[in-house]
Amino acid sequence: DGSYSLSVATAELKADKDTVAEVSVAAKDPATGKINVAGNSQDYTVENDGTNGGSGGGTNTSGKTVALVIDPVTADNLINAAEASATNTTITGKVHGVFTAGDKVTLTVNNLSTYSATVNGLGEYSIDVKTSDLLADSDTQIEGSVTTSAGVAKAIQNYGVDTVVPNGGKALGLAIDTDTNNDGWINRKELGADTSVKVTATFDAAKAEVGDKVTFTDSATNAQQTVTLDAAAIAAGKVSASFAAPAEGVTFSVKAVLQDGAGNATPEASDSAKRDTSNFGPVDPNVDPANADKNISIEITSD
Repeated sequence: DGSYSLSVATAELKADKDTVAEVSVAAKDPATGKINVAGNSQDYTVENDGTNGGSGGGTNTSGKTVALVIDPVTADNLINAAEASATNTTITGKVHGVFTAGDKVTLTVNNLSTYSATVNGLGEYSIDVKTSDLLADSDTQIEGSVTTSAGVAKAIQNYGVDTVVPNGGKALGLAIDTDTNNDGWINRKELGADTSVKVTATFDAAKAEVGDKVTFTDSATNAQQTVTLDAAAIAAGKVSASFAAPAEGVTFSVKAVLQDGAGNATPEASDSAKRDTSNFGPVDPNVDPANADKNISIEITSD
């Protein structure tokens, strides 16, 4: 799921004069082999009880310091196409340590744009930031500060921007394969002895990546199947799934979307077909009583 864990010597954190931890990741694109590097940093505060060293020297600062936290910009800290369309993006966070309700937090975005809000009794704050400022920020980084009776605390929140919708922003090609002639009906010959129907979604292989996901949904039951694209699927330009066949006379409707890791999703594609596997005979009522009334009787009379 992209999470990580790393142990750092506490002595090094205490000795760091700027009390900022920097981290970077080099991620390899499984489809192209390209290495992409992303970085982030985290400010922190060291409280000193007079004996534990740290940036405060021998001064006892326990319970006398302040720290600022800026929450991720979005749930996954990536601004996708849908989120980029919003006029404002709400940035939240919290002040820890010594503070008073009403203390002011200031955020700087896109180097020059500043936004301010006051903290509540729990130290929480919320600021509406113009999404256009977040998108225009060349280093995609929010700088924040708060001043309380304990001093000034600063924080940084890096974020990412990915507004490219897979498949060129177009809906997938979607077909119910069992409806072989695509006439909107599943007949006896097409279904045969199968108890399921097969569906296939097609896409532009040049505009999809390994790790993207196609989600098929049975509209009637909301049953879902998700297929993660691998190299073979990209090469084929399609993926398939199967669902339980509908009951006689019932329409099977399916939807499909393609979504990337940032949450960019294609428009919904859909297809439907009604099951009609009526057998017009001859049917032996002792063998197939459910369809015995579907025989056709023809009476020929003469003048």
